[in-house]
Amino acid sequence: MLVNRELNIVIADDHSLILDGFKNLMESQLPKSKIYTVENKTTLFKLLEENPIDILFQDIKFGRDDAREFISTLKDMSPDLKIVIISTYNDQHTVQTLVKQGIDGFISKSDHSHEIINSIEAILSGNKYYSTDIQFNTSQSQLRDKSNIVLTRREKEVLRAIVDGKTIKESADILCLSEKTIESYRSNLFLKFEVNNVASLVKKAILEGFL
Repeated sequence: MLVNRELNIVIADDHSLILDGFKNLMESQLPKSKIYTVENKTTLFKLLEENPIDILFQDIKFGRDDAREFISTLKDMSPDLKIVIISTYNDQHTVQTLVKQGIDGFISKSDHSHEIINSIEAILSGNKYYSTDIQFNTSQSQLRDKSNIVLTRREKEVLRAIVDGKTIKESADILCLSEKTIESYRSNLFLKFEVNNVASLVKKAILEGFL
């Protein structure tokens, strides 16, 4: 039974009332489990580096940070970590972007509290879990790119090099192209994403689900 499982669970939210409510619920239902709470990204990453965590319940708007920008990093750091999003942002595009990054579940903050335990049971059984309020977002017919941005193979390669922090020269060497050609691709990416600097390009590419 679920109550007999010993799990390490993290609740990541920047609102103390929500943290306390979720923690009390989980401790009552999972008496043998260890429940951690974190209120910022720095503390979250430190906790994950120092402890074997089974499930992370993550808010999207996390203080000054946006979880859509670091979920894929968490998955790279801890491939076995199960991540369930809990948020008021449950529109199709947001859900789709996070599904592409490998989340294991999505629960709306307007859902009943039993969805939390239901999600844990589903995930421990090897399934994904999406609460009733957002089921329409996760059907295959709905999982299409909302963005009208279309990238060529080379543009995707240049974008990846930019995200990896490569300079124009390094990108040219890696992709066997001239620096002038790389500059041209970068300019095209700026135009397509409607940005004017690398930082904005990377952020928008992540939020649009291109990475």
